[in-house]
Amino acid sequence: MRSSTRRTLPGAAVALILLPALVTSARGQGTPRLHQDGTTHWYEPVAVPAGITWQAANLAAHAAGGYLATITSSQENDFAFGLIDQPAFWYQDEGPWIGGVQAFRSQEPDGGWIWGELEAFGFSNWAPGLPDDAGRADRIHFGGGSGRERTWADAPASRRLGGYLIERSGPTVPRTVGLLQRESASFDGYTLLAPINSTSTFLLDPRGRVVNDWPSTYLPGISAYLLPNGNLLRTGRVINEKFLIGGSGGIVEERSWQGQLVWSRVESSPTSCQHHDVRRLPNGNTLLLCWELKTRQDAFTAGRDPQLLTNGELFPDKVIEVDAAGAVVWEWHAWDHLIQDRDPTKANYGPVSAHPELIDLNYPPPGRVGSGINDWMHSNAVTYNARLDQVMISVRHFNELWIIDHSTTSAEAAGHTGGRSGRGGDILYRWGNPEAYRAGSPGDRQLFEQHDTQWIDHDLPGGGNILVFDNGLERPSPAFSRVVEITPPTPDTRGNYPRPTPNWGPALPTWTFQAPGFYSMFVGGAQRLPNGNTLVCSGWQGVSFEVTPQGRIVWKYVCPMRSTPLLQGSVPASNQMFRTPRYAPGYAAFAGRDLTAGDPIERQDTVLLADGSSTQHVVTAGTHVSLAVRSAADGGRIYFVATSATSGLIGIDWRFLRIGYDPLLYMSLGLTNARPFVNYFGTLDAAGRAEATLVIPAMAGLAGTVLHSTFFVYDPAGRGGIGTLGNDAAVLIDR
Repeated sequence: MRSSTRRTLPGAAVALILLPALVTSARGQGTPRLHQDGTTHWYEPVAVPAGITWQAANLAAHAAGGYLATITSSQENDFAFGLIDQPAFWYQDEGPWIGGVQAFRSQEPDGGWIWGELEAFGFSNWAPGLPDDAGRADRIHFGGGSGRERTWADAPASRRLGGYLIERSGPTVPRTVGLLQRESASFDGYTLLAPINSTSTFLLDPRGRVVNDWPSTYLPGISAYLLPNGNLLRTGRVINEKFLIGGSGGIVEERSWQGQLVWSRVESSPTSCQHHDVRRLPNGNTLLLCWELKTRQDAFTAGRDPQLLTNGELFPDKVIEVDAAGAVVWEWHAWDHLIQDRDPTKANYGPVSAHPELIDLNYPPPGRVGSGINDWMHSNAVTYNARLDQVMISVRHFNELWIIDHSTTSAEAAGHTGGRSGRGGDILYRWGNPEAYRAGSPGDRQLFEQHDTQWIDHDLPGGGNILVFDNGLERPSPAFSRVVEITPPTPDTRGNYPRPTPNWGPALPTWTFQAPGFYSMFVGGAQRLPNGNTLVCSGWQGVSFEVTPQGRIVWKYVCPMRSTPLLQGSVPASNQMFRTPRYAPGYAAFAGRDLTAGDPIERQDTVLLADGSSTQHVVTAGTHVSLAVRSAADGGRIYFVATSATSGLIGIDWRFLRIGYDPLLYMSLGLTNARPFVNYFGTLDAAGRAEATLVIPAMAGLAGTVLHSTFFVYDPAGRGGIGTLGNDAAVLIDR
């Protein structure tokens, strides 16, 4: 509920606007720890060889985006001491400052001790005989013994010590999940997010805010796509005791924009199971990538090496096409296209190197990923090229992509003739690892357990080329992932690819991207965007980012979802994603849809969001910015939003508002709730939420200005009536 009644600011709040602005510095991050309050706190020790007073340390901690540490348990004390137990932070037996303060006129020596932030002083770890108020000691630091001790001592605030310990929590935590970076060079589309450990799928705007979401009763199995009609096509993971393998699915669902189930197809039985990927075809049918069961006898009859049958059975891949009624109208089976050179009594016996169009039944060799196991191929992507009427699959354990003819009948796809190519269901083109068909050595290998092979749309930069997410598992040390773009040979009029040498070209990729720390051993994807950038999903790391052709990252998003949303500032874990496809604003699915964005997925219990995000927002003059107040612990209390044209720190007791003092700040606290400061004060609802609006005047002279906003909550029990203090939400007025 918003208040329209004119109110009077508490005395301390009026006084704060008369205080001078203080300096700021770049925020660090520090070491995370799960706090007893259930959130992640971050700790950063700072050494000051020349010495620093408590007041200067407190100011520096706030300028760095945190505050002097508040220690509320023995476990937290031990953790903090582990960070500062080094000579650099100590002057002999006097350790760094923390946030303890003795309130004015308290009973000496041990009365009135509080923390500089709003935490109860329920734990203490004084050294024997301390505090003693020696020299009017009224601040806390580590020490009090002989040498470096985890106990505390009191000292005058004016004493110079060797360092201080910063803590960050609540609105001061570093952003660790959700949108972390967005630059003007990024492509502003809508990103589909289907976290592997969540039953929900989300459509996000460029600022990481939820535009739509689709619930399901299934975890993903594991791909999802937004169809041109606005429906969601999503695989689901059912429990199939025969096919308990990574990527297992079993059901495909189509749900309307509103979430109603409009179509589904189950492919899960003791002999077959959909996995990883599906594709909707232009004719309305759907391609499913599936495993099929082959028994021990099937494998031996086909010429499988018994030493390569560890699980006693094989799960080769097949691709089926189903119509709207769920009937199979086309199918291709890898098992129909085998060759082996081990057993001459078998019909498929022959020289592997002479038949690159066939699949070596005894590849990969012992010692390689996938060798001997039932999930022999582990294909993980299927895609379709309408211009060529061809299907491409990514065969992870062969480290290859394969292209096959889709113009065949199912009978032709089972053989070696027929279709537009005249080659039936044989492989028309393969790339990534010529060793797999005896046309190269391990040193010729280009792909390492890849995912997401796809053609680049012809109307995009690089159109007709193939993009691959090369995971890097099994790559010679050091391991790293990369994105690979190749220019395949131009097929002839029948769709056959020239092969002038024993192995298909190209010899090298057209473009690659790799970066320090970029390594996703499992899952992942890459997509070419209309502006020429490439969207990369480093799925096992839970990170999606956009890179320019020159390799500069211009957009970055960390998945904030496990089975439930993560709290901003927490250390992300179990937040893997398969892919994160992005759709242009003009995509047909969005025609006539309400694309109004809500909040981000991540929980942000105490934060001010500028247009739904805690990252800097860019606007133009003559528009407005939505400022969302979120303070879960303060439901029903009065809030105030303040805006300044300068950054800085404004002191309140030992705490600071994280903006600068200037005339705009005074105006924003005028309590009129009129333009340009709409709903800048009022009452938080029961959930601790409120919405304010900053209207940007249509003045060209404002271009280039950065506006800083924060909020605070009136709490009669707080110091001077001031309770929770918010973060700095920045807004850049673009030129």
